[in-house]
Amino acid sequence: MNVLLVGDTAHTRKVGRLLETVGVVGPVHTVPDYLMALGHMAADPPTVLISRVEDLDDPPEPAAEALRSLAPGSRLLLTTSSEHRLQAVRAVDAGFDDYLIEPIDSAALGRVLAGAFGSAEPGVDQGGARGASASVGSVVEVSVGVAGGAVSVEDEADLIEQVMCAGGVGGAGGVVGEAVLRCVSKRSGLGTVEWSARREDVPADHVCALLRHGDQELGFLHAASSSVTQAQLHPWAGWVAKWLGLERHVHELSQLAMRDELTGLWNRRYFNRFLNTILGRAADRRFYVSLLVFDIDDFKRYNDEYGHLAGDDILRESARLMQSLVREHDVVARIGGDEFAVIFWDPAGPRQPNSSHPHDPVKVAERFRVAVSTHRFPKLGHEAPGTLRISGGLASFPWDGRSAEELLDRADRMALQSKQQGKDAITFGPGVRRNSSCGDL
Repeated sequence: MNVLLVGDTAHTRKVGRLLETVGVVGPVHTVPDYLMALGHMAADPPTVLISRVEDLDDPPEPAAEALRSLAPGSRLLLTTSSEHRLQAVRAVDAGFDDYLIEPIDSAALGRVLAGAFGSAEPGVDQGGARGASASVGSVVEVSVGVAGGAVSVEDEADLIEQVMCAGGVGGAGGVVGEAVLRCVSKRSGLGTVEWSARREDVPADHVCALLRHGDQELGFLHAASSSVTQAQLHPWAGWVAKWLGLERHVHELSQLAMRDELTGLWNRRYFNRFLNTILGRAADRRFYVSLLVFDIDDFKRYNDEYGHLAGDDILRESARLMQSLVREHDVVARIGGDEFAVIFWDPAGPRQPNSSHPHDPVKVAERFRVAVSTHRFPKLGHEAPGTLRISGGLASFPWDGRSAEELLDRADRMALQSKQQGKDAITFGPGVRRNSSCGDL
């Protein structure tokens, strides 16, 4: 292990002695400041750099970016006094890997180094291992930058899985937040740790720390003052905020991948995935699914005559009108240029004998057709309202199709019939009327 220490002589000597006590193998170099550190890293990138947060310029982003550009594989660690803990948290947000509270405990330093490089002890260099390695299947402890606290690989794996599966926006009120709070309560030794969205919701006898990730405030981490101090809680707040920020970032990426940018509706990718999923569930639990497909009659003419801005306005307003008429769980998607689809389904589960679709798609489709034809689209000028028409087709599972492909094909053919019969109409598949008027599957 090649270590670079940054700081005055007193600091580097103290850290150097600690490195000896934890059994670091390999050269240890010292430089007085970050400028000298940059030159050293360019010539000989270290395995780990250890420096004092008080020596960092504010903001810390330029230093972190410069160090990373010269030695992207190096581990960047900080030491900090209690009064500069917030500066250390910001530095970790900027790109440093971890920090330790002074006075540094040799056991905590050993855990940081062992966790950083995947060894049972920090004394591992490229020539071999010092001491016995962790046995297969054991729980390896990795530091989270909090003296006296560590999180297991099993915990980390669980949190990663929760983030990848999360469907909601990041926040401690969601599934990921619950898992993070359980982990902190179990591993920190601070007792039960809670989360609140607002400062006024934190009990008066609790200490709390703001959860901040970048420029986002994600609520407050808090615990009873009888079991935890502000100094103990704050580092864990930084760790929790990173997980919640990651959850939010993953959610945002998922939304970008599944949403139509112009209308905000679900896109074709999400539509295909959801339709396959909901039909499989409907077959197992015996409930109805209806599919409406429609487009704007003569949409190209509006684009050519009024311009693409007017065309975009028509698409956005049509999407908004459709969403205002359906239930929250029904799926409205833009699946083509001016082509839309709506999936109506029954979340309540198995239908009772002689029951009908609880939210009749036939009535919704007709209300929507009328709403579009009477809506005033400002960018169409004096000709609005009454200038827009839609044509569509409505098909129902299982009578009009038992797979996503069959159901979509039937709805498309019904929409084509509407066009051929003069437009401004919704044509229903044979199963739709039966769905709306007769019994169980």
